[in-house]
Amino acid sequence: MEFENSYLQEKERINLIEDFILHETKKFGSNIYDGNNIKIEERIGNDHAEIFLKFRKNINSDIEKAVEELKTYNLAHKWMLFHSISYGILNKELWNCVGWNELSWKKVLLTCFDFRFESKRGLLNEIGTDKPFFRAALEHAQTKPDTFLREQISNYAKDGPIERLSDPIICRKENKYYLIHDGTGRMIIYCCKIALKEIENSTEIISWMGEKRKSNTEEDGIYRIAQNNLFKKRNNKQAEG
Repeated sequence: MEFENSYLQEKERINLIEDFILHETKKFGSNIYDGNNIKIEERIGNDHAEIFLKFRKNINSDIEKAVEELKTYNLAHKWMLFHSISYGILNKELWNCVGWNELSWKKVLLTCFDFRFESKRGLLNEIGTDKPFFRAALEHAQTKPDTFLREQISNYAKDGPIERLSDPIICRKENKYYLIHDGTGRMIIYCCKIALKEIENSTEIISWMGEKRKSNTEEDGIYRIAQNNLFKKRNNKQAEG
């Protein structure tokens, strides 16, 4: 694939997609991943679906096996697996930020109040503003009964039985805050747990943080070629329709 020698092979970026894949591996025993190879085929293509099915078959929900399996994957297959899961199954267009050459990535520790939600679910749907800040979500949570907060936590646990709350959030720096691209459910749980006084509001969150860097025209061209290849089958299907 054309991006073999591009920014897409940066160590931090590869570590990020591996962390994401391992996080999702913990959900393989849940209903989220039942029969979803069909979605991958429809949205991206058979080649992506085959890579995902091979990975799932070989490791099931065993994290240690997943770590070892990923070591056998080349760069292209890791990106295809990441895209199969994030877009093909979860319908999240994480490629647009994780695969964007104008962002550099590093793993950092942030506090809850550093975050702003990009999407809304659960108790966030009751907040009138778009992209609410974590502080606003907490203030709202503190008005809710304990039973409601525990229900929010329970709903999150249904996505997978394996502990994954401490897995890294994926976010992007915007001015003085960090916009959450992946990890909304985890941050809602942190919000509920703080409201229940089960954890401190100073709790630090492990995060993959993307930050804008100077654009490079040549690299941007490589990015566009790589992106076009990954989406080629999906775009062809849309054109046929």
